[in-house]
Amino acid sequence: MFVHDVCKMCKNISLLPDKIALHIKELIDQTEKVPLDQLLDHIQRNKIMPESTSTSTSTTMVALNQAKTALEQFQEQV
Repeated sequence: MFVHDVCKMCKNISLLPDKIALHIKELIDQTEKVPLDQLLDHIQRNKIMPESTSTSTSTTMVALNQAKTALEQFQEQV
């Protein structure tokens, strides 16, 4: 009954056997780089990184736009 229930749940989320094998292989490959007991922390650290990069990019774009505006104003004065 357990296996039947698991298969039914997998089917409901379109998780086919070939995908299960692929995801297990990806997990094994990842655990060669990061031990399984540290995987959650690794994911959370890497999840934070793009958010901080995005903030940094936004700040840089604001500074770039301000510099561009200042340059245009200077060029108008010359």
